[in-house]
Amino acid sequence: MALCDSDGEIISCDSVQIYRGFELGCAKPRTLERERVRHHLIDVANWNEPFDAARFRQLATAAVSDIAARGRRPILCGGTGLYLRVLRWGLVDAPASDPALRERLFARENAEPGSLFADLTRVDPVTALRTEPHNLVHIVRALEIFMLTGLPASDFRARHGFREEQLPMRVVALRWPRDMLRQRIRDRCENMIRGGLVDEVRRLLSQGVSERARPMLSVGYRETCDVVIGRQNLEGLAERIAASTWAYARRQMTWLRRERDVSWLDITSTEQAVRILGSNDGADRCAQNA
Repeated sequence: MALCDSDGEIISCDSVQIYRGFELGCAKPRTLERERVRHHLIDVANWNEPFDAARFRQLATAAVSDIAARGRRPILCGGTGLYLRVLRWGLVDAPASDPALRERLFARENAEPGSLFADLTRVDPVTALRTEPHNLVHIVRALEIFMLTGLPASDFRARHGFREEQLPMRVVALRWPRDMLRQRIRDRCENMIRGGLVDEVRRLLSQGVSERARPMLSVGYRETCDVVIGRQNLEGLAERIAASTWAYARRQMTWLRRERDVSWLDITSTEQAVRILGSNDGADRCAQNA
């Protein structure tokens, strides 16, 4: 990527790439790519290590400062909207986490899958509507806030308002033609399986990684774990992952449309995006499509 080759370094904004051992299912940059362009916030946590938005913000802020101090350009790249939001606008002023309470909530979810999301829908329907049912980290955090304060997490977010940009940045969202995006998703899923995703998940489980671990519940790993454990057949795996990925991509786009000051860039290839963003009139092109 010419934009990165010049003076840029990438900060991953992906909530799975932070975990060691998880490679294919999160499209972690390959060794050659990481040798060509320096990447940050990849392989910084073990699967059973607590990692939340506050921790991401701490590490990402440090990376931004380090990159800028060396006269280079930080490029945040990835698809976890919450991470982008807290880095840009700051953290909501909510109570600190309660490890004992979280442990009880996770234990209950293990015993009764789906029960926590049902609880969240009952006590905080606004947050439930914006939360993916398998995203236990977000669900547990929202329930934790409610149980500690008696107030829904959505109230805290509304008071915060994300009004003050604490880390100024230019945010660009790439908008692909619908059919082209769906085909890219299908191709990626088939390539992941051909590349050894099933073997990767089998290896992770054999090493003691829990099937309920946060990264194992993410799109791609969740469906593959079902195959390895025997709950689903290998046949149709690519199609199931593609369907989940498409649903997630739609939620990402909805999230970004709700964010303030996001420029949309209509593209038909990654090369086109790099060329436009790296050009002198790139900012104008993005502004016209905002």
